[in-house]
Amino acid sequence: MKIILFSLLLLFPVFIFSQKAVSGIVSDENQIPLSGVLVVNINLDQKTQTNENGNFEINANSGDELRFVRQNYERSSVIIRSDSYFFGLKITMVYAPTDIEEVIVKPKLSGNLSKDSKSLNKEDKLAQLNKDIGLPKAPLKMREKPADVKKDVIAPLLSLSLKPQAIYDLISGKARRQKRLYQYDDFQDKLNWLKSNIKADFFLRNDIKTADISDFLNFSLLQSNDLQNCFKTKNTDKAEFTLLGLIPAYLKRRE
Repeated sequence: MKIILFSLLLLFPVFIFSQKAVSGIVSDENQIPLSGVLVVNINLDQKTQTNENGNFEINANSGDELRFVRQNYERSSVIIRSDSYFFGLKITMVYAPTDIEEVIVKPKLSGNLSKDSKSLNKEDKLAQLNKDIGLPKAPLKMREKPADVKKDVIAPLLSLSLKPQAIYDLISGKARRQKRLYQYDDFQDKLNWLKSNIKADFFLRNDIKTADISDFLNFSLLQSNDLQNCFKTKNTDKAEFTLLGLIPAYLKRRE
C-alpha cells in the first residue's frame, strides 16, 4: 500500500504539469459574467468563446498568451503561469463606450429643386434629391455584363433566339477576362475601405507592422467571408472583431 501511494505521489506532479487545458471566467467591472467573449491562444492559434455563464476552457502551455476580445470592451490579455492550472483564471474586461454618431438635422425641403439643392451638403446633394423625388438608386459601377453560358447561350438556343455577341465573348475569352477584372476591382474596393476605416493603432496594438498591413488585409479578405460582408454593411466594429480572430493565423504564417 505504501508503495502504491509513493508511486502516485511521484506521478501526480507529472500529470499536473502535463495538463494542457486551462479554464476560467470572464466578467465585467461589476463582476457580471460576460458571454460570447472571444478567447484566443496566440501561441497555439486556438480559439474558443465564453458560455452564458462567462466560463471558458482552452488548451495552453505555461508561458502562452491568451487574449480576450469582445465588442464594446477593451481587449485584455494574460500570460499563463504554472498556478493558472490550479486556481483558474479570473479575467475582468473594462467597458469601452462607443461614440454616439453625430445627429444631423436635415433641412425641410420646399419642393423647389434649385433652392433645396443649396441647403444640402455637396456630397449628399444629388443622392438626397433623388431619394426625395423618388428616383431609383443608380448602380455603384457602370459595368458591361459578362456573357453567361446558361443565360446567353443555352436559354436563347432553346427559345431559338441566339445572341451572336454573347457567343463570341465566351469563345474569345472576353467574358472570362471581364469577370476576373470585376473580381479584382471589387477586391481592391474592399481592401481600400478597410485601409481607410481601420485605424493604424489597431494594427500596431495587435503586432501587425505598418509595412505588413496590406499583406494582412489581403490575407484576411481571402480567408473570411464575414469580413467581406462587413464591407457591404460598412460595419467597422464587426470588421475589427473579425480581423482580431484572423491575427493569430497570419502571425503564425509569417514565422
